[in-house]
Amino acid sequence: MTRAESDHVEKSKDNCAKDGSSKTVTFGIRDFGDNGEGRFALNHRTIFVRSETSCAEFPEKGYCPMTVAEWMDILQLYKSYGVNLVRFHSHCPPEAAFIAADELGMLMQPELSHWNPKDAFESEESWAYYRTEALEIIRVLANHPSFVMLTWGNELHASPKGHERMGELLNAARSLDATRMYADGSNVHYGAIGCDAGSDFYASQKYFEDDIRGTFANMEGYINNCYPNARTNYDKTMEHLRETYQKPVFSFEVGQFEVLPDFDELKDFQGISDPVNLRLIQQRVEEKGLTEIWKKYVEATGELSRIGYREEIEAALRTKELSGISLLGLQDFPGQGTALVGMLNSHLQPKPFDFAKPEGFKAFFTDQLPLVLLPKYTYENTETLKAEIQIANFGKKEISGCLEYQLQGEDVCISGVIAEKVLCPVGQLLDMQKRKEGMQVRMELQENGILEEAVLEIPLYNIAKPSRLDLTVSIGKIKNTYPIWVYPPVNPVCPEGVYETGYFDEAAREALAAGKTVYLTPPSTKEALPNSIKAQFTTDFWSVGTFAGQEGGMGQLIDDKHPIFKDFPTEFHTNWQWWIMATQRAVILPKQYECIITEMDSYAYLRPMAQLLECKCGNGKLLFSSMGLQDLQKYPEARALLASIYRYLTSEEFAPKQEIEMEVIAAMVR
Repeated sequence: MTRAESDHVEKSKDNCAKDGSSKTVTFGIRDFGDNGEGRFALNHRTIFVRSETSCAEFPEKGYCPMTVAEWMDILQLYKSYGVNLVRFHSHCPPEAAFIAADELGMLMQPELSHWNPKDAFESEESWAYYRTEALEIIRVLANHPSFVMLTWGNELHASPKGHERMGELLNAARSLDATRMYADGSNVHYGAIGCDAGSDFYASQKYFEDDIRGTFANMEGYINNCYPNARTNYDKTMEHLRETYQKPVFSFEVGQFEVLPDFDELKDFQGISDPVNLRLIQQRVEEKGLTEIWKKYVEATGELSRIGYREEIEAALRTKELSGISLLGLQDFPGQGTALVGMLNSHLQPKPFDFAKPEGFKAFFTDQLPLVLLPKYTYENTETLKAEIQIANFGKKEISGCLEYQLQGEDVCISGVIAEKVLCPVGQLLDMQKRKEGMQVRMELQENGILEEAVLEIPLYNIAKPSRLDLTVSIGKIKNTYPIWVYPPVNPVCPEGVYETGYFDEAAREALAAGKTVYLTPPSTKEALPNSIKAQFTTDFWSVGTFAGQEGGMGQLIDDKHPIFKDFPTEFHTNWQWWIMATQRAVILPKQYECIITEMDSYAYLRPMAQLLECKCGNGKLLFSSMGLQDLQKYPEARALLASIYRYLTSEEFAPKQEIEMEVIAAMVR
């Protein structure tokens, strides 16, 4: 479509201007549309849309930048994170944005300034207004090759009359300019009525009841409700959808994982916006005594947010019929309940933490990527890690070479070859097991020299101690890295001298009074922990101000240097090996205590919460867990954690410093 996409931008001198002067017309030559198989194609090359949603958040001026130079900076920043298309949420940016996009090779999807979840296009006033806006957008921007898609608004709902007018507008737009793709809206009826047959593409969160993304409000979706793996996709959704609709499909407003606010941004508010919400949060953080540790809270929630975004992105890439993904988003949106969901703050600046570095995000938000379809992230060393491989190639060149792997960590370096010869053509999601599907497929693949049958298999018996490892699969310079955890088999048994109990009973009181050790581990239920929340793996969705049905948990802050984790490798933030524990309950404390595992809370509440803490109690020592590990012993990570806890409880390292009264402990459990 543009120079950056190796297409043509031409300048033409029109010497026939009416006033006799010469006139320069800049225009682009490109072809964008359906490749004939329900996928987006740019100049006949199948592409995968990697979209960011721009919500017109410009806090200093309150309106979109009006110069090409400003938009060059903005779009360059988006590109550094892997974005190839920008969706403009219920607005159309100024022409300067499209001029910059033409130069940089960025695809653009404006929308009408229309967000009506009730009766879109039904009044005569709205119909006249939005019809005029749509046709003027097309007329004014017709020469810009970056302008490739247009919808009639965000999350529109309408009666049959409104939908009839949507169809009329589709026909009017095509009669004016058939070189763009048009749709009746983004996420119309939240996907509940399926695809509009007249639209050129479908962008939604669902197809009827079938999901096209992994997380929703109130913690619905597979990421927080299904044991983690790296193979989930939306193939079944697409099979159902393809029964009636054969055009391109991409997912809508994916992600929305909140990050706690970094108050250093406050100094950047020098214009018309008054960040009173952020100052109020800062004041409450100070009142709660969290200022000293707050940066770590921000960092831990940011790391977890990026993990969630990666899973959303790779699940979309793993889906054979899906044409792209549209995020919400890379940039914070400080309105609508304070939705700080980005790697970038509201001023479009990368947040000053490792999790927000563009190269880290672009590592998985890219056009060429090997995908390891891991059935799980945690293993025992008696197992063999076995996974199928896919290669997504939506770049400009074929991928060829030797497919290799490396499993690396402390005292571990295992490497090998998965396939000697792989050729992945442009515009394909290559499934390395596809040849198993039938003789005709095998013959075609062999004739084209595309692949040889290959599965990643790594026996883990040489990994003698609990380990956190990096699994990297590469073909030439293209690679992808996954975290893996491996544990020796254990059968945890509570050691002698430790009183383990699910209740703070009289025996626990007597043991503590006698100077003994108590491990208090109630079932992780509302009944056993009446003053608690149901935690989840990810941070909260968008904001609790908008979606108040959420519990508010923001993931774990883990004291990763604590000796209790000597046999359970961990980072300071939640990662996949914590999934089953992280989705248990977190107890609300009467005040802030030092915790081994803190459950961070939404800025809206800032309740002191914990999943694991230790203290002196009475004359003895107590360790409290809200994770219910005794009920999770079918999971190797839960067994490993419990074994590490038991070892710690009988070691000299178990020497808690803080003291908590027995009645405080008693009030935490029922």
